[in-house]
Amino acid sequence: MNIGYQNGQDIYYPQIVRLIKKNNKTLLQPIFEAFTNSIEAIKNRDNGFITITLYVTKDLHGKEMDLSNFQKVVIQDNGVGFNDDQFNRLLRLYDNRKGYSNRGTGRLQFLHFFNETKITSIYKEKDVYKIREFVLSKAENFLKNNAIVRLDREETTNINETSTILTFLTPLNTSDKKNETVFFNSLKAEQLRDEIIKHYLPLFCGMKNNFPDISINTVIDNKNIQEKFFKISATDIPDPDKKDISIEINYSKIEGNKTVYSTSKETFSISAFCLPEKELEYNAIKLVSKHEIAQDMKLDSLLPQDIIDGKRYLFFISSDYIDNKDTDTRGQINILTTGDYIKRNNNNLDLEEEILFDDIVTITNQKILSLYPEIGEWRKRKDKEIEELRKMFLLNQKTLDGLKFSIDTSVEDILYAVYKKDAELVAQKDAVMRNHIKDIQKLTPNKNDYQEKLLEQVNVLVKNIPLQNRTALTQYIARRQIVLAVFDTILNNEQKKVELGGRIDEKILHNLIFQQSSSNPDESDLWLINEEFIYFKGASEQHLSDIQYNGKNIMKDKSTLTVDEKEYLNSFKKKRLKQKPDVLLFPDEGKAIIIEFKAPDVDVSEYIGQVDFYANLLRNYTIDEFQITTFYGYLIGESIDNRDVLGHVPYAVHSYQFDYWFRPAAPVHGFSPRNDGSIYLEIIKYSTLLKRAIKRNEIFMKKLGIDNVGFVNENE
Repeated sequence: MNIGYQNGQDIYYPQIVRLIKKNNKTLLQPIFEAFTNSIEAIKNRDNGFITITLYVTKDLHGKEMDLSNFQKVVIQDNGVGFNDDQFNRLLRLYDNRKGYSNRGTGRLQFLHFFNETKITSIYKEKDVYKIREFVLSKAENFLKNNAIVRLDREETTNINETSTILTFLTPLNTSDKKNETVFFNSLKAEQLRDEIIKHYLPLFCGMKNNFPDISINTVIDNKNIQEKFFKISATDIPDPDKKDISIEINYSKIEGNKTVYSTSKETFSISAFCLPEKELEYNAIKLVSKHEIAQDMKLDSLLPQDIIDGKRYLFFISSDYIDNKDTDTRGQINILTTGDYIKRNNNNLDLEEEILFDDIVTITNQKILSLYPEIGEWRKRKDKEIEELRKMFLLNQKTLDGLKFSIDTSVEDILYAVYKKDAELVAQKDAVMRNHIKDIQKLTPNKNDYQEKLLEQVNVLVKNIPLQNRTALTQYIARRQIVLAVFDTILNNEQKKVELGGRIDEKILHNLIFQQSSSNPDESDLWLINEEFIYFKGASEQHLSDIQYNGKNIMKDKSTLTVDEKEYLNSFKKKRLKQKPDVLLFPDEGKAIIIEFKAPDVDVSEYIGQVDFYANLLRNYTIDEFQITTFYGYLIGESIDNRDVLGHVPYAVHSYQFDYWFRPAAPVHGFSPRNDGSIYLEIIKYSTLLKRAIKRNEIFMKKLGIDNVGFVNENE
C-alpha cells in the first residue's frame, strides 16, 4: 500500500462528504461510531477490552463551571485491527460485506466532528504482525487529493498482540447552538459511561455472558486520575423484565387514495424493562437498529416522567426491517408515516409495499398494555380524575386536549396548566381586539370604504368577544356548580342523620348560603334563593339594634324611643331589638327581605309567624328617615306539610312550578303615626331551592354548550 493520500477510485469524496450529512442527534455520535467498530473488532475474543480516555488540561478560569481544556479522545481495543481487508474496506463506501448491515458510512461522522482522526492499528497477516498508522479528515488538503484517508506508516512490528488506538483531535465548530469545543470541554467520564450504557443497552443485554472489559477514564495534565476512572461491567446492565416478545405487523399498500394492509408481514421483537425510578430517567419506547438505540417512538399510555409503584418502563423494538431501513447517517431510520406514504403516491411514484411507522406505534402500544395491564389502569384513573375536574370546574375540553399530564400530576398543577393556557388564549384575543379597536378609531366616515371597513372590523370583534365572555362566565358557572354539589351532599347527609335519630344544626346550611355575622351579600351564595339577592346590602345573624345601612344604624336607639316603645320592646323580659334575623337584605329604599333558615328536621309551619314578627319590628322601630313599607319573606326548611301550612296560613297558594307555598301580600301593621306596610311570603324546602338553582344554572350551561348539566345529582 502506497504511503500518502489514498485517492478515491470511482468515487468523488468531496461530493460524498456533502451528501452524507452530519448526525446532529448527539455530539457523542463519533465516539459511538468508534465504539461500535471496537465492539465489532473484539466480538470473537474471550478477553476483549475497550478503553476510552478523555485527555484534558486544567482551565484556571473555568473552575467554577467545572470546565477543562479538551485535548483529545482516545479509544483503544484489542480487536483484530485494520488488516488489509479492513483497510481496503475503509477506502470504499457502501460496502455491506461487514456485519450489522453496515455499509461503511459511519466513518464520515469522524470527519464531520473532528479535524483529524488518527488511527494506529496492529494486525496480523499470515502469522506476521504489522502496524498501520493513518489519518481521516475532510480538510482541504485531503479533499483536493480526492481523499479522506492519508496512510502515514505501514510496516512489520515486534508487538505480537493485535490492537487499535483511535484518537479524535480538534473538534470542528460548525454550529453556534451545538458548539463542539464547549461540549467536549465539559464532558466527564461518568457522563460518558452513562451515555454509552443507555445507547448500547440492547447490545449489552446480549453480551452479559461474555462481557468485555470496558473502562472510561480521564487524564488531566497527563496524569491518570483514579477517581476519574469508571468501568462498565455486566452488573451495570439490567436484565429485561420481558424479552423477545414477538409482534407481527402487516405491510401496507395503496388502493385508490388510501392505504390498505397486504397479506405480507414482518416480525418485530419487544424487550421490556421495568426499573426503579432512580435507575431510569424516563419512560420510553426506542427503536433499535443494529443493536443500538436509533430513535424514540411515542408511548401512548405513559408520559416520560410517570412513575407506577416506584417504577418506570423502557421498551426496545427491534427487527431486521428496522436494520434495513437505517440510513447512511447511522440511527436515522427511513420508515414512512402513513401521510408520507400517501404523499409519495400522490406524486405518482411507483410505490412498493411498506411497513408504516404509524402501525409500528399503534401495535407496539397495544402490546405494551397487554404485557403491563397496570399501565392502562393507572392511565384510566388519571383520565377519570381529569374528567371529574372537567365536569367540576367546567374546563374547556379543547384546552385539555392540548395538554398532557403525567400520572402523578397533582390536581393543583392540572388546574394551573389549564387556567394558564386559557389565560394565554384570552390574552391573545384581547391583543387582537385592542388592535381592531384602534383600527376602528382611525376610520374616517367621509371615506368611500368607511362602511365596508367598519363592518369588517366589527365582525372580527364580534367573533373575539365571545371567547372572553365564555371563559369568564364558564368559571363563574363552575363555581356555582361546586356550591350546588356541596349543597346537595350536605342536604342528603343531613337527612340521613335525621333518619338515624340525630339532631341537625341549621347553621350548616345557613353558612353555606350566607355566612353568619357577615355583612357582604356579594360574597355569599344567596343566588341559590334569588339571583338578585347578591347585589343588595344587608347582614346575616346580627342583632336588629346593630344592623346598619350606609354606615348608619337602622333601628332607633334608646334616646329616640318613647316611653311606651321602651316598655313594649323590653316587656316580659324580652329584648326585642336584640332579635337576630338569619338574613336581612335591603334591595331599595323602603324595602327589606327577611330570610329564616330552619334545620331540615324542624316543622317549618310552627315558625311562619316569625318572619311576620320581624317585619312588624322593622316597620315600626326603624329611624324615621329609614322606614320600610314593603317586605319579602322567605321561610326555608325541609319538613313542610301542606296541611300544616294551610292551617297556619289560610291564604297560602301552592306554586304551579316546583314545590313551594307562597302567600300574596298581607298587611304589616303600623303603629301610629306609621301606616301599614305589606309582606309577601314564600315557604320553601331546601331541596326545592336546590332544584330551582340547578335549573337556572342549566340554562347558562346550555348557552355555553356545556354537556354535563345536572352532575351534582349523579348520586341520587
